[in-house]
This record gives sequence, structure tokens and C-alpha cells, in this order.
Amino acid sequence: MEQILRIRDVCRATGLARTTIWRLERERCFPAHCKLGKRAIGWFASEVSEWLESRKRAPVIEGGSRRDPAALERRA
Repeated sequence: MEQILRIRDVCRATGLARTTIWRLERERCFPAHCKLGKRAIGWFASEVSEWLESRKRAPVIEGGSRRDPAALERRA
């Protein structure tokens, strides 16, 4: 069975704040969450891991930040 990460675990794994995760998810630059119940959501651990790996391969742009390769393709 796939491991599900809650927001606290995702923040710890990525080093990102909750609001940054929500913003990136809304911009489709971060894996979408899944609904676990009425008031509970989570992210698949494998998708978060894949996202982290893609960040290692992402090109560095002006200012020294990294962008999601998929986001760069969408903007082109």
C-alpha cells in the first residue's frame, strides 16, 4: 500500500512552508493532494519523492532559484 504523507510530513520532507506548498499545488507545480476524509488530506509519498528528484534536475534560473521543468514547458 502506498504511504500517505500529511502536511506536516510534506513540509518536513521538502523544507517548504504550508502556504508555499498550497501555492505550488495551485500553480500545478507540486503534486496534487488526495482527500482522505471529510477534513483530512494527504500526498502520496512517491509523488513527493519524484517532485524532489525533479527539483534536483531543474535548471537554475536568474536569481539562483530552481523552477519545475513542467512549469517552464507550460509557459513556453
